[in-house]
Amino acid sequence: VPDTLASPQLFSVTAADNSGLVPNTTCSPSGYPTSFPFPLGSYLITCTSTDSARNTASCSFALTVNYPYSPHMYCNDITTYTLQDASYGLVPTRFGVNYSDVIGISNFSCTTNSSSRFSVGLTNVTCTTVNNASKASSCPITVKVIDNQYPAVTCPAGTSTPTLLTTNIV
Repeated sequence: VPDTLASPQLFSVTAADNSGLVPNTTCSPSGYPTSFPFPLGSYLITCTSTDSARNTASCSFALTVNYPYSPHMYCNDITTYTLQDASYGLVPTRFGVNYSDVIGISNFSCTTNSSSRFSVGLTNVTCTTVNNASKASSCPITVKVIDNQYPAVTCPAGTSTPTLLTTNIV
């Protein structure tokens, strides 16, 4: 993946003159400052050559800067959560996903076939990130929800049961 989107090395312009001296040639993009790198998009490049007699000639060409790379994405195989209240389910907000792209991220989302609440057990999730060039990467994650709370047991207070003792005499 390149560190820049488009640099001056992407195109080469040559000029020649009948004097045998190489003319001075400059190029400028139309509608964009003369700095590099170019952002994504299409540009009209105009190059002008001037010889030692100050005669000039120009040519123009189109330059399209594409970014063919998808974002970098890393997903944990299994993300484990502890369920705090089993009656309500869990709504995870982070799935152990890392993503980046040199041109920036425009969208990140995770989807599942279940409801928004995750119950105890395993749920498959797919996370997708999209960069600013509309290229996407996806990865699957298994979300594991465990219930490690002890059950609540309530006994009635102050209740006793008489025990009947019997003795057998022989």
